[in-house]
Amino acid sequence: PEDLIVTRDRMEGFVQAMRIRRIEFDKDMILFANSFSTEEGYRIASDILSCGKKIDAILASDDLLALGALKAMDEHKKTDIAVTGFNNTVQGQFNKPALTTVDIHPYELGYAAARLLISYINEEDNLPNHFIIDTDIIPRDTTRN
Repeated sequence: PEDLIVTRDRMEGFVQAMRIRRIEFDKDMILFANSFSTEEGYRIASDILSCGKKIDAILASDDLLALGALKAMDEHKKTDIAVTGFNNTVQGQFNKPALTTVDIHPYELGYAAARLLISYINEEDNLPNHFIIDTDIIPRDTTRN
């Protein structure tokens, strides 16, 4: 959903990465879901696949959206489009084809969040007020090598 901070942050990161690499993209093709669900991924991907534009890749801000996109691609007989999700869910790993995704390291995120909360409760001033947790791309079957 467009109103979530995580959505805005991921979209900003995507736009920034495209700009840094000087890759042009159609801003009208950035679409927002109503929820993080396979149904919404299917709905949006169906719209994209029906628009008549050449599509090289679908980058979804969540694995569930990407899995829905894969279902729409299967129904539209589209096999030449790369798909990437986000969050490294178990569903993506065991899907056929297995979903390329971004691992956000949720345990490290939880640990950092707990540290921030504890420092706030203890009124500590010596810890930073945010952490940046590295991510990793997990290449699988839905992207070209």
